Amino acid sequence: MVLQFQFVSLEADHGSLRPRLRLSVGAKSEYDKRLTLLNVVGACVLSSRSPMGEHKIGNFALEQLPVVLPVAKPQTQPAPLYLFLDLDHHLISRIEELRDGGDLSLTIVLYTSWLATDEATGKIEEPFFEAQPVVDRDRSQTIRIPQTDWLGILRGLRYGKFTVFEIETPDPPLSDSLAEAIDNLSQARKLFAEGNYEESMVRCRIAVESAVTKFEAKTGRQLKEALGSGSRAEFLRGLSSKMKEFMGSAAHATNEPAIPEPKNREDARLANVMAYAVVAYVASFLSKTSRQ
Repeated sequence: MVLQFQFVSLEADHGSLRPRLRLSVGAKSEYDKRLTLLNVVGACVLSSRSPMGEHKIGNFALEQLPVVLPVAKPQTQPAPLYLFLDLDHHLISRIEELRDGGDLSLTIVLYTSWLATDEATGKIEEPFFEAQPVVDRDRSQTIRIPQTDWLGILRGLRYGKFTVFEIETPDPPLSDSLAEAIDNLSQARKLFAEGNYEESMVRCRIAVESAVTKFEAKTGRQLKEALGSGSRAEFLRGLSSKMKEFMGSAAHATNEPAIPEPKNREDARLANVMAYAVVAYVASFLSKTSRQ
């Protein structure tokens, strides 16, 4: 007997109230009896570049039973199977950590139980069990979801919609002084979503420098005057200096005594939050000034 499951698509289930992946598979039989699918469990494993290598995500389940595969004389079109896997935001974050900005590589094995029926006699045979991998379009047992496709799936899963940061920009000409900072924050967020963590942190560093270190050159005003306090200005400058050390990547560091540690997702998340907070802090004072 030959049973084959071919990958068709992986997408977010937009009709589900919770984050859910929907897997579409084409099932094809070369058996000479009609097969009725009684049950299926799709074990899903993620391959990563971490030392552990492989990590089980969970099990796909079938949306609807039964599924009947006709007798192969020949079976020209695979029968569609639709499976689902429920997720939560913690698990999605773990997947993102293991993916580490690359493509998503999955291995899915379907453990199935079948009932075979001889159509000529109507005789039903004993149930039997199969374990078959889902193969990709190139017949590989590793299913690769390109990073760009996965980012679209993440949006469908409503991932990342936890907190919205706002920057209250002042009226011109004071708002012009923050244009560079805000533009770099936007680029930092986009790079973060793409998994380019080091470059995201570099954009955060540039945003902070633009809003704090270059403030006086851009506005012709003292930072302490704009913030209404010398201690606030000194604190912000000190924070900017520390953030510059933390956010600088190996490619942009020149005086490091040792090789800098590689930046990961958590480093980039912290850098984005801190950079947004600093720029928003400066903007809030400028907005108050422009309204006076």
